[in-house]
Amino acid sequence: MSTAELWLSVALMAVICFVTTAQIAIRHVSRAQLVDKLEKSGREHWPDRLSAHRDELFFCTSVVRIGAILALVLVVARFYGIEAAPSPTVQYLAVFVTAAFLLTVSGVTLPSAWARYGGSGFLSWTLPI
Repeated sequence: MSTAELWLSVALMAVICFVTTAQIAIRHVSRAQLVDKLEKSGREHWPDRLSAHRDELFFCTSVVRIGAILALVLVVARFYGIEAAPSPTVQYLAVFVTAAFLLTVSGVTLPSAWARYGGSGFLSWTLPI
């Protein structure tokens, strides 16, 4: 794996983690905590915007997440050097297991913990994005 492929993998995992955290935090955030954090930073109108555009945010973050996941799977497949072969079963299995592990960490475990314990802070920090 080249250095560029390594950094691309790290960047894709960071995107997956960030977008998944946003999805979970939007779904489970305490409105009172969010309003409190946003008022401290002078952005009182953001909770209303979040509520008004909630469905669009879910759709957009889902599209970005799926694209990043597919790109990560392609990078992992390239890492294992999958080529047309009579029986690439072991290579496909290795790609599946590796991608599943990386996606579980960056797409489920880290975002769930981040959203649960810092969801309102995460949303107050990322809402301008």
